[in-house]
Amino acid sequence: MVNNHLPQLLVELGFIAVGQGMNSEAQCIFAAMQQQHPQQLAPILGQALLKLNQNEPEAALVTLKNFSTVKEQDMLQAYQALCLMKLGHNNEAEQLLKILINSPEPAVVPFAQALLKEITDD
Repeated sequence: MVNNHLPQLLVELGFIAVGQGMNSEAQCIFAAMQQQHPQQLAPILGQALLKLNQNEPEAALVTLKNFSTVKEQDMLQAYQALCLMKLGHNNEAEQLLKILINSPEPAVVPFAQALLKEITDD
């Protein structure tokens, strides 16, 4: 019997690997998860965070912009704003975040607010 929680556990393991600097392991996990679940956002976010962790914000932004989702569009855009901030495009990120703070996606609002605070507190 296959554990129904296995995909979520693998994604979480990938995020832990990113946090521990285990880049090749994280890349393998996220690539496999994306192949198995091409419409899920989590593997794409993991790949983008991995690229940010490797100081490649442009590559992270391209990864996010090349992914299309309807269900979690606002979260995708919030991570795009993070990449824009890392690239120094704070005005563009701020415009996007001001829209996202009113997102119907509950997890997006506090994330967007925190990112917006980083921009406005500078």
